[in-house]
Amino acid sequence: MLEIVGWVFVLVFFAIGFIGLVYPVIPASLFIFGGFIIYGLFFSFADLPWWFWLIEILFVLLLFGADFWPMRSASRNSAVQKQVWWAARSD
Repeated sequence: MLEIVGWVFVLVFFAIGFIGLVYPVIPASLFIFGGFIIYGLFFSFADLPWWFWLIEILFVLLLFGADFWPMRSASRNSAVQKQVWWAARSD
């Protein structure tokens, strides 16, 4: 019974992760990573070698970096900020 519960959790996390690939509001990489963690907790971490975890962590960091840096750049260089600066300067 516990094995079925573990597989249901793993499948739900992976399903949400793959839905997140289509709907960017859902953090897909975290749900896929969570699916691997749940798999390891319910079954065994021995099935997943150290290099798998290294690659998975690098992918998660890469995806978060790809989301974070463009947003940071856009918020720093937005037209609204430049308009506020020019408005404050004209007084």
